[in-house]
Amino acid sequence: MITLLDHKTTLKYLAYLGFKGDTTAALNLIRKKRADDRKSTTGKAVNRSVLNCYVFGKKGSGKTALLRRHIGLPFREKYIPTEEPYSVVNTVEMNGAEKYLVLREFGEGFAEELFDDKRKLSQADVFCFVYDSSDQRSFAYIAQLMSEYRHDISSIPCCIVATKRDLDLAEQKYEVRPEEFCKQLVIPTPVFVSIKDAQRTIDIYSLLTGLAYDG
Repeated sequence: MITLLDHKTTLKYLAYLGFKGDTTAALNLIRKKRADDRKSTTGKAVNRSVLNCYVFGKKGSGKTALLRRHIGLPFREKYIPTEEPYSVVNTVEMNGAEKYLVLREFGEGFAEELFDDKRKLSQADVFCFVYDSSDQRSFAYIAQLMSEYRHDISSIPCCIVATKRDLDLAEQKYEVRPEEFCKQLVIPTPVFVSIKDAQRTIDIYSLLTGLAYDG
């Protein structure tokens, strides 16, 4: 994950540990992908073991809880706002092989800044938009974000995750229902999960990995 986020740090580590020769030789560089070459001629994505997922959502939507669950940390009852972008990584098995799924959280303010940085935006393999299904105004944030940057996300697989499935479902106050919004953007309907009661939900991390790899 460190190599993905800041390869210069990895090169410093290698030099410090006594790597012989050019430290850049230890890295496997993959050329910047375009929308029309995400897949190989066999229909699969370029064979990589590290997949990059950007996670967006309104404050309190459950982004951090989603990331913490990915690395096996317990659910926190007390809400602690994330003050800066947060990243985690863990392995996910896919078709008998291990993939490393990196989740990178971008909250309000950071998301808009990221979408204005085309270089960083192009590094994503999948986008995960999170909203709190028990909060009437939570979906509106990601819907407006996705609508504003519709052109930018069109070439990247997207997944909308509705968190807090264990709580009462609230009718989202937006122009259209979440399901109808997904139809308009031609993306899968929201996936409902509960980080607090993980046994009641699908394996969202395998789903994101599959989208990143095959999308």
